[in-house]
Amino acid sequence: RPMTAVRIIASAAGLWVLALNVFAGAALDPVEPDRGNDEWRMRHGERVADVRNDADKLQVLFIGDSITGGWRDIGKAVWEKEFVPLHAVNIGIAGSQTSHSLWQFENGAIDGIHPRVAVLMIGVNNVMASPTQSAGDVALGVSTMVAKLRAKLPDTKILLLGTFPKDRESDTPDRRKIDGINALIS
Repeated sequence: RPMTAVRIIASAAGLWVLALNVFAGAALDPVEPDRGNDEWRMRHGERVADVRNDADKLQVLFIGDSITGGWRDIGKAVWEKEFVPLHAVNIGIAGSQTSHSLWQFENGAIDGIHPRVAVLMIGVNNVMASPTQSAGDVALGVSTMVAKLRAKLPDTKILLLGTFPKDRESDTPDRRKIDGINALIS
Protein backbone atom coordinates (compact mmCIF):
# COMPACT_ATOMS: atom_id res chain seq x y z
CA ARG A 1 0.00 0.00 0.00
CA PRO A 2 1.40 3.43 -0.84
CA MET A 3 2.81 5.57 1.94
CA THR A 4 1.07 8.83 2.54
CA ALA A 5 3.06 12.05 2.84
CA VAL A 6 2.34 12.08 6.57
CA ARG A 7 3.74 8.56 6.97
CA ILE A 8 6.84 9.43 4.96
CA ILE A 9 7.47 12.55 7.04
CA ALA A 10 6.83 10.65 10.28
CA SER A 11 9.18 7.87 9.19
CA ALA A 12 11.90 10.32 8.22
CA ALA A 13 11.51 12.21 11.51
CA GLY A 14 11.66 8.94 13.43
CA LEU A 15 14.84 7.88 11.64
CA TRP A 16 16.41 11.31 12.34
CA VAL A 17 15.62 11.02 16.06
CA LEU A 18 16.97 7.46 16.08
CA ALA A 19 20.14 8.58 14.29
CA LEU A 20 20.67 11.40 16.77
CA ASN A 21 20.20 9.02 19.70
CA VAL A 22 22.51 6.38 18.25
CA PHE A 23 25.10 8.93 17.17
CA ALA A 24 25.12 11.23 20.14
CA GLY A 25 23.94 9.01 22.96
CA ALA A 26 24.51 11.01 26.09
CA ALA A 27 25.66 14.57 25.65
CA LEU A 28 29.30 14.56 24.65
CA ASP A 29 32.07 16.50 26.34
CA PRO A 30 32.98 19.13 23.73
CA VAL A 31 36.70 18.94 24.53
CA GLU A 32 37.07 15.15 24.86
CA PRO A 33 37.79 13.33 21.60
CA ASP A 34 34.97 10.96 20.61
CA ARG A 35 35.11 8.43 17.78
CA GLY A 36 31.49 8.68 16.63
CA ASN A 37 29.55 5.69 15.30
CA ASP A 38 30.49 3.09 12.67
CA GLU A 39 29.24 5.19 9.75
CA TRP A 40 31.13 8.25 10.99
CA ARG A 41 34.36 6.22 11.45
CA MET A 42 34.00 4.87 7.91
CA ARG A 43 33.75 8.48 6.63
CA HIS A 44 36.78 9.39 8.76
CA GLY A 45 38.76 6.63 7.05
CA GLU A 46 37.78 8.02 3.66
CA ARG A 47 38.86 11.52 4.71
CA VAL A 48 42.23 10.27 5.98
CA ALA A 49 42.74 8.53 2.63
CA ASP A 50 41.96 11.82 0.85
CA VAL A 51 44.53 13.62 3.02
CA ARG A 52 47.15 10.93 2.33
CA ASN A 53 46.47 11.03 -1.43
CA ASP A 54 47.05 14.79 -1.54
CA ALA A 55 49.53 15.23 1.33
CA ASP A 56 52.39 16.45 -0.86
CA LYS A 57 50.42 19.22 -2.55
CA LEU A 58 47.69 19.97 0.04
CA GLN A 59 47.43 23.73 0.57
CA VAL A 60 43.96 24.28 2.06
CA LEU A 61 42.30 22.00 4.60
CA PHE A 62 38.56 22.26 5.29
CA ILE A 63 37.39 20.94 8.69
CA GLY A 64 33.83 20.73 9.98
CA ASP A 65 30.46 19.04 9.84
CA SER A 66 27.90 18.46 7.07
CA ILE A 67 27.96 22.13 6.07
CA THR A 68 31.65 21.73 5.25
CA GLY A 69 31.35 18.13 4.07
CA GLY A 70 28.53 19.14 1.70
CA TRP A 71 31.08 20.62 -0.69
CA ARG A 72 31.96 17.00 -1.51
CA ASP A 73 28.52 16.25 -2.97
CA ILE A 74 25.87 19.00 -3.05
CA GLY A 75 28.50 21.64 -3.83
CA LYS A 76 30.76 19.39 -5.89
CA ALA A 77 30.71 21.51 -9.07
CA VAL A 78 31.73 24.63 -7.16
CA TRP A 79 34.29 22.65 -5.12
CA GLU A 80 35.94 21.29 -8.26
CA LYS A 81 35.98 24.67 -10.00
CA GLU A 82 37.03 26.90 -7.09
CA PHE A 83 38.82 24.78 -4.49
CA VAL A 84 40.47 21.83 -6.27
CA PRO A 85 42.82 24.24 -8.11
CA LEU A 86 43.86 25.52 -4.66
CA HIS A 87 44.88 21.96 -3.69
CA ALA A 88 42.14 21.79 -1.07
CA VAL A 89 41.09 18.70 0.89
CA ASN A 90 37.84 18.46 2.82
CA ILE A 91 37.71 16.36 6.01
CA GLY A 92 34.22 17.54 7.05
CA ILE A 93 31.86 14.78 8.17
CA ALA A 94 28.10 15.08 8.65
CA GLY A 95 27.05 15.02 12.28
CA SER A 96 30.44 16.05 13.63
CA GLN A 97 30.64 17.84 16.94
CA THR A 98 33.84 19.38 18.28
CA SER A 99 34.66 16.12 20.09
CA HIS A 100 34.50 14.17 16.82
CA SER A 101 36.82 16.56 15.00
CA LEU A 102 39.24 16.38 17.93
CA TRP A 103 39.22 12.59 17.50
CA GLN A 104 39.99 13.10 13.80
CA PHE A 105 43.00 15.21 14.78
CA GLU A 106 44.31 12.39 17.00
CA ASN A 107 43.65 9.67 14.44
CA GLY A 108 45.48 10.56 11.25
CA ALA A 109 43.42 13.33 9.67
CA ILE A 110 46.09 16.01 10.07
CA ASP A 111 49.26 13.96 10.50
CA GLY A 112 52.14 14.54 8.10
CA ILE A 113 50.59 17.48 6.27
CA HIS A 114 51.54 21.13 6.00
CA PRO A 115 48.64 23.12 4.56
CA ARG A 116 49.01 26.86 4.21
CA VAL A 117 45.45 27.39 5.52
CA ALA A 118 42.93 25.42 7.58
CA VAL A 119 39.29 26.53 7.34
CA LEU A 120 37.28 25.51 10.40
CA MET A 121 33.52 25.75 10.86
CA ILE A 122 31.84 23.63 13.53
CA GLY A 123 29.42 23.80 16.45
CA VAL A 124 25.86 23.48 15.17
CA ASN A 125 25.76 19.74 15.93
CA ASN A 126 26.92 20.43 19.48
CA VAL A 127 23.83 22.63 19.79
CA MET A 128 21.47 20.08 18.20
CA ALA A 129 22.77 16.71 19.42
CA SER A 130 24.11 17.79 22.82
CA PRO A 131 21.57 20.41 23.91
CA THR A 132 22.87 20.51 27.49
CA GLN A 133 26.11 22.07 26.26
CA SER A 134 26.14 25.80 26.88
CA ALA A 135 27.51 28.37 24.45
CA GLY A 136 30.62 28.45 26.65
CA ASP A 137 30.99 24.66 26.44
CA VAL A 138 30.80 24.67 22.65
CA ALA A 139 33.15 27.68 22.40
CA LEU A 140 35.61 25.79 24.61
CA GLY A 141 35.39 22.84 22.21
CA VAL A 142 36.08 25.13 19.24
CA SER A 143 38.97 26.80 21.09
CA THR A 144 40.40 23.37 21.91
CA MET A 145 40.26 22.48 18.23
CA VAL A 146 42.11 25.67 17.31
CA ALA A 147 44.76 24.93 19.96
CA LYS A 148 45.21 21.36 18.65
CA LEU A 149 45.51 22.66 15.10
CA ARG A 150 48.14 25.18 16.18
CA ALA A 151 50.08 22.49 18.04
CA LYS A 152 49.99 19.96 15.18
CA LEU A 153 50.17 22.43 12.27
CA PRO A 154 52.22 25.33 13.65
CA ASP A 155 52.89 26.96 10.27
CA THR A 156 49.26 26.78 9.12
CA LYS A 157 47.04 29.86 9.18
CA ILE A 158 43.62 29.11 10.68
CA LEU A 159 40.48 30.69 9.30
CA LEU A 160 37.81 30.19 11.99
CA LEU A 161 34.29 30.72 10.67
CA GLY A 162 31.30 31.30 12.91
CA THR A 163 28.84 28.53 13.71
CA PHE A 164 25.97 28.68 11.23
CA PRO A 165 22.49 29.35 12.60
CA LYS A 166 20.03 26.48 12.44
CA ASP A 167 16.68 28.22 12.78
CA ARG A 168 15.01 30.74 10.49
CA GLU A 169 13.78 32.83 13.39
CA SER A 170 16.46 34.82 15.17
CA ASP A 171 14.95 34.63 18.64
CA THR A 172 14.88 30.87 19.26
CA PRO A 173 16.92 29.43 22.14
CA ASP A 174 19.27 27.63 19.72
CA ARG A 175 19.87 30.79 17.67
CA ARG A 176 20.63 32.70 20.88
CA LYS A 177 23.05 29.93 21.91
CA ILE A 178 24.76 30.07 18.51
CA ASP A 179 25.01 33.85 18.79
CA GLY A 180 26.70 33.27 22.16
CA ILE A 181 29.12 30.73 20.69
CA ASN A 182 30.06 33.12 17.89
CA ALA A 183 30.55 35.99 20.30
CA LEU A 184 32.92 33.84 22.37
CA ILE A 185 34.99 32.52 19.46
CA SER A 186 35.26 35.80 17.55
